[in-house]
Amino acid sequence: MLWHVDDLEPYEQSNPDYKLMIDSLRTYSMQFYITDRRYRKQAREMLKKVDWSRQPKRMQRLYRMPAWLITARYRLMTLGSKIKQQILHTR
Repeated sequence: MLWHVDDLEPYEQSNPDYKLMIDSLRTYSMQFYITDRRYRKQAREMLKKVDWSRQPKRMQRLYRMPAWLITARYRLMTLGSKIKQQILHTR
């Protein structure tokens, strides 16, 4: 289990706003697990519980990408951050 939200499932079913909040947390946090091969299968299972009709289009597009493209995107963002840090620290 990647994320301990199974205990919250009964509350998700009774409150749609709570479901939206938990789904948003799932979609945000699972993008980092998708990039790691060890957890990819579990992350996909967790994402099957998400109500995608209520998620932002940006997240919907992100999870439609193949896993290797999500990984490449994450690595480029990390590289860009490191370059930015180097530029700011050399001034």
